[in-house]
Amino acid sequence: MVEQKENISSLEARKRRLIYRATHRGTFEADLIIGQFAMMNVPAMTIIEIEDFEKIMELADTDLMLWLTGFEPYPKKIESPVFLSLYHFAQQNKPNKH
Repeated sequence: MVEQKENISSLEARKRRLIYRATHRGTFEADLIIGQFAMMNVPAMTIIEIEDFEKIMELADTDLMLWLTGFEPYPKKIESPVFLSLYHFAQQNKPNKH
């Protein structure tokens, strides 16, 4: 029972760190898009989804934002269910151009 409680605590701490990383990327646009996605989705993510999102967080902001905003096609090697969710979230939440 204690081991299970430690695992849950460890997972919750990992999720909090991931949300922090997503909201403090270094660029305002990335903080907004990736941060909002993280705050809305990370709490319910499975360990596999957390691991996938952690890999996404390792990508450079410049590349990631070009892909998420659709200015450049994303490489198929990074395509995953979590990346696609983030991509669709970014597409739906792009600022209107006027």
